[in-house]
Amino acid sequence: MERIEIIGTLGTASLAGTGLTLRWQDGRSEDLLPDDFPGGTGADPMAFSHVAYRGVWTDFLDAIDEQRVPRITLRDALKTHYLIEAMLQSSAQDGAPVNVRR
Repeated sequence: MERIEIIGTLGTASLAGTGLTLRWQDGRSEDLLPDDFPGGTGADPMAFSHVAYRGVWTDFLDAIDEQRVPRITLRDALKTHYLIEAMLQSSAQDGAPVNVRR
């Protein structure tokens, strides 16, 4: 199973398949293991569920109807893309540390 691990100053986040494990420096931890959320692995890494994305879109459309801010804002989405960009840059530099753009 594929695994992405991000180690920061406040803790560690590990994503294995679709299970997310959070471990904070102060000793707290949390495991998010969605049973019905199959991820892409093996021969077809893109064969993953779109359940989470449907939730984002549903919330966005509900926010328009309800005239409120969506739970995931454009700023949140950009943070995710900056993190992905830094991970790609790090892998292209043989794993060298890269600062995530803010």
